[in-house]
Amino acid sequence: MIDIILKNKNSSAKLTLPASRWDVLDAQARLGAGNLNDSIVSFEGPDSLPQLGKLLDTMRRDSRFFDELNYFARRVADMNHSERTRLGGAIVIHGAEDMKALINLTGHLDNIVTADVDTDYALGRFLVEHDFVDFPENVVPYLDFAKIGAEHHANNTCAFVEGMYFEDLNPEIKEIYDGQNLPETPDESHIFKVTISGYFPEYSIDLLLPATESEVSAAMLKLNTSYQSDIYITNAVSRIALLGQAVRPFGQTADDLSFGVLNELAHTISAMDDAGYIKFLAVLEHNRVFTTEDTLVTYPAIDEVLECAVYADDYSLDPGIRPQDVGSYGFVTATGEQKLEPERTAAPQSADFEMEMGMMT
Repeated sequence: MIDIILKNKNSSAKLTLPASRWDVLDAQARLGAGNLNDSIVSFEGPDSLPQLGKLLDTMRRDSRFFDELNYFARRVADMNHSERTRLGGAIVIHGAEDMKALINLTGHLDNIVTADVDTDYALGRFLVEHDFVDFPENVVPYLDFAKIGAEHHANNTCAFVEGMYFEDLNPEIKEIYDGQNLPETPDESHIFKVTISGYFPEYSIDLLLPATESEVSAAMLKLNTSYQSDIYITNAVSRIALLGQAVRPFGQTADDLSFGVLNELAHTISAMDDAGYIKFLAVLEHNRVFTTEDTLVTYPAIDEVLECAVYADDYSLDPGIRPQDVGSYGFVTATGEQKLEPERTAAPQSADFEMEMGMMT
């Protein structure tokens, strides 16, 4: 929803917000920066908020700025087009000096009304025709609509924005963020969201991965299937941008995604701490799992990604080489210089992921 470009002396990265903690870790690893605030060089908001990028450029960035921006992006991502449009109007009406003000505007949108007019004359005519101001019918042809609109415009909290009229019916903005403690967000610890079906493809259910043994069993019961190998994934998305490319190459759900493999990968990543996840990204890069040839990205089968996750402990980072000197962890292109020393000489054999109902690895 909000794209930010991050740069430092040696590296750059693009991060789309709202970003999961895994994508934030990826960006931090690429840049060798614990706090991303000082690395942000530009912003680009959604089309329905054309003024957002310039507004963010003017804001002072304290230690909370990135977390606030990511929270704001999550709020915007949950909005429909009408709500985003009204938010754009609210930003122009009230301004927003900092992220606190911007976040609080996201909770104020029920008070913003719009009209498809862009001049005082059109506003005055709209007010008369919709009975917001009362005149006898016989005098309507003689009214000065421009003056009526201008007076209303001057006496209310309103603005013309991008060819529309916005008015705030209650200019007192309720605080949802105090500038210190961000409101809690729903648990988003899942790695994948999948739509699955069984023998009858016309019936499907959604499931978050990693899924527990009982959750998988309940799903299989709903699908009237006895084996995980009979579960078919009809749609898959990931909260991790890099893995989203693997499960949805070129915007289409990958063929032959294995439910067992995907769930095992989700469990494996969920068990990683921050350092473990960054190491996993380094293993992916070292093995060129995601490669680029002539600007065409080759997306791997998901079991290749799982193999790197499962066997990440078989690699060690070379302490003599700093990441910022050779490239980034998790970049989709190889750096051309090895950062990892494989402790095994043979690639692991593919595991058999066919599991009977209720059996999980």
